[in-house]
Amino acid sequence: MQQPPPTTISGPSTVPQFVVIHDQLQQCWKHPVVHYVFEDEPFPSNVPKDSYVLVNLGEDGESIADVHSLSHKFQVTNCKVSSTPQMNATAGPGGKESNTSLMLTIEGMSAK
Repeated sequence: MQQPPPTTISGPSTVPQFVVIHDQLQQCWKHPVVHYVFEDEPFPSNVPKDSYVLVNLGEDGESIADVHSLSHKFQVTNCKVSSTPQMNATAGPGGKESNTSLMLTIEGMSAK
């Protein structure tokens, strides 16, 4: 009996595993609680909407399509996805380090 081909889920193969927020005014770093909400899913009802920072990732899961803060106390000035070479680094072909961990860095300014 022939087995059916395995099904695959379309979409990004990777998304940032780590998220940090840098408040440029107060010069502090925060590690927020992250909720991944995918298309057609409701937002978490137990999180106040004025604490949301909405980040729309590109189809590759590694580029930023759009970013927007719903808080009047924090406005985003920059957002980027980068690799985290210090995390999960392994020697790949040719002795080069390879890494699949990504970090989302959100920079912004808070109200005084």
